[in-house]
Amino acid sequence: MAHTRLGFGVVDDAALSQPVLARITEPTSKVDSLRALDELGIEHTSLRMTARTLNRVGAGGYRDPAQ
Repeated sequence: MAHTRLGFGVVDDAALSQPVLARITEPTSKVDSLRALDELGIEHTSLRMTARTLNRVGAGGYRDPAQ
């Protein structure tokens, strides 16, 4: 998958990789990313699960620089 080739595969979480893939394909909102995944024929989690995952990622410091 594209997200793995770009290095996003370090966090093994489908609820995270799906919105990443959608936004690589078509930069869009969280809500519209589900439509983009539908058009690609990719099964996805719910919008609620996506939002919870993104909140968890933010709180977990995954975006912080490597130490």
